[in-house]
Amino acid sequence: MGILPASSRWPAATHLVAVLSVPTAGLLTVRLTRFDQHLADALFTLEGSAWTFRNHPVLELGLHQGGRWMVILLALVLLIALLLSLRIRALTHWRRALGCLLVSMAMATSLIAALKSLTPDVCPWRLARYGGHFASAAVHAATGSAGHCFPSGHAGAGYCLFGLYFVADRYAPAWRWQALAIPLALGLTFGITQQLRGAHFLSHDLWSAALCWAIAWGTARLMLDNGGSLGDTYPAQST
Repeated sequence: MGILPASSRWPAATHLVAVLSVPTAGLLTVRLTRFDQHLADALFTLEGSAWTFRNHPVLELGLHQGGRWMVILLALVLLIALLLSLRIRALTHWRRALGCLLVSMAMATSLIAALKSLTPDVCPWRLARYGGHFASAAVHAATGSAGHCFPSGHAGAGYCLFGLYFVADRYAPAWRWQALAIPLALGLTFGITQQLRGAHFLSHDLWSAALCWAIAWGTARLMLDNGGSLGDTYPAQST
C-alpha cells in the first residue's frame, strides 16, 4: 500500500475556530475601538500629513510590484513542478501537495480580486480625511461603483501561501510552524507596506488573512484528507 499524507495533527474544529476568530476579532477591534482609523491617522501624521511613502521606490517597486511578481513566479514554479510530477517519479509523492498549494493560492487570490470588484470600500488615500475626495466608503457606495480596495489584494498575495502550513502538517509536521511563518511574514510585510502607502486599512489585511486561511483549510480537507483527485501514487512502504 502506498504512503498517504497523514491526517492533520489538529482536530478540524481547531482550525475552524481559527478561521472564525480572526475576522471576528478584527471586526470587533474596528467597531469598538476604531483602531483601524486611529492607526491610519497615526501613519498619515507621521508621514507629514501626506502619504509620503506612496511612491517610494522601495515600497512601490520593491515590496509592492516586486512582491507581487515573486508570488506569481512561485506559483509558476509550483505549476511546473506539478506538471513534471506526471513524468518524474521522484516528484510523484508530492503531486497532491503541489496541487493543493496551487488550488488554494488560485482560489484565494481569485476570491479577493472578485470581492475588490464588488465592495464599496475605498483606499485611505481616496478619503477626504487623508487628502482624497470621498467622505467615506458609504458615500462611494451610493454611486453604485466598487471601491476596488477591500479586502487587501497585496496582503492576500502573501497570505495565499497558508496552504504551506496545511501541507507541512500532513507531510512534514516537524516543519509546520516554519511553513506557517512564511505566509505570515509575507502577508504582514505586504500589508504594512500598503498601510504605509495609504493603500489599505488594517482590517483589509485581517479579512484577507481570514479568507486565505479558510480557503487553505478547506482545500486541504478536500484534497489531502479526503483522498484528493490528482491520481498521485506513492512509493511502497518499507517493511
